[in-house]
Amino acid sequence: MKRKAQGFILALVLAVLVALSLLVSAIAAWVSATMRQSIDFSDMASEQIAHHDTLETLKYFMATRLIGIGGIYMGPYDPAIANSWRSTPANDTRLLWRPDDLPLDNRPLLAFDKSVFRIQDEAGLIKLKNLDTASFASLLQLMDVRGPQRDRLARQLVTTILAPPDSLAGRSIAAAFRAGGVVAPSARYPLSPFEVLHQPGWEQLGPTQIALWNDGVSPLARGRLNLNSAPPWLLPVLPFMNASTAQTIVEQRASRPVAGPGGLDNAVLDPLHYQGVPGTSFRITFPAVSSRRALRYHLRMTPQAHRAQPWQLEMTYPVTPQTSHSSSAPPDPQIIDHPLFASPEESTAGRQ
Repeated sequence: MKRKAQGFILALVLAVLVALSLLVSAIAAWVSATMRQSIDFSDMASEQIAHHDTLETLKYFMATRLIGIGGIYMGPYDPAIANSWRSTPANDTRLLWRPDDLPLDNRPLLAFDKSVFRIQDEAGLIKLKNLDTASFASLLQLMDVRGPQRDRLARQLVTTILAPPDSLAGRSIAAAFRAGGVVAPSARYPLSPFEVLHQPGWEQLGPTQIALWNDGVSPLARGRLNLNSAPPWLLPVLPFMNASTAQTIVEQRASRPVAGPGGLDNAVLDPLHYQGVPGTSFRITFPAVSSRRALRYHLRMTPQAHRAQPWQLEMTYPVTPQTSHSSSAPPDPQIIDHPLFASPEESTAGRQ
């Protein structure tokens, strides 16, 4: 009887030990899976941040350099470009995409780290350290470039695009950009989530699309802006444009149109800050409404900018207002210290 009791106790102890062992194993497996999931999430977030930096950087390089490596050319979709490429050798590869085909801003992925993306969008940060072969390979895969060709082109892009900044070509490109918005040939456009240049016309753009473009606009976005003919609903949704200013422009542009640097009037653009630059350029700043950030537009006038033709929106980039200014006058903007952006004085000197 005693032996039976001891056997029962021993069996019970063994059962408890086995149960504890299984419980510990389950807990260890759960902890391991949780850690792996956390690591994967962190890696994915880092990858998306790096990918965003890569795409923002590509916007600048595509505005200033013709990317053509080993017979492979990268460029935005444009019928004129496509037609001009028909005369090229058949074995060359042409990568064309429409603006809405490539998720340049990764807006659906902002949940990973929204603050990081927002800071990059506002300050126009271009982090070359995040430009690596894997980032370019990810970008090329979005454009259906796969297999060995994708990896080979990604390596070539890293080697070619990341040229030493002190090279002669690099200095020439930077000087042109800083001299007042000089851009590359007409076939090279910076990309934006909604590439306004390729839209048929302002009248065919709905408020929702403009609002989405406004939400995704980056410091290197380009578009066409005509304050005299833009529909009334468009002006208020422009970055940092307020409703009263938009209403003033709409009410007065018929009798007092914005005709160019020589024809600007404080009453028409108040409270906008504007500054004429020698030549055909013109700077206009939308002061910040609810923060201390403001956006400056660098506009280039076309020969018939008065009513008939739109203004060329060369660049959009953020500025920091001075701390002391009266409420009745817009602040004098301060340029963010960034190699891609020039102060008004530098732009003036570059055009003389």
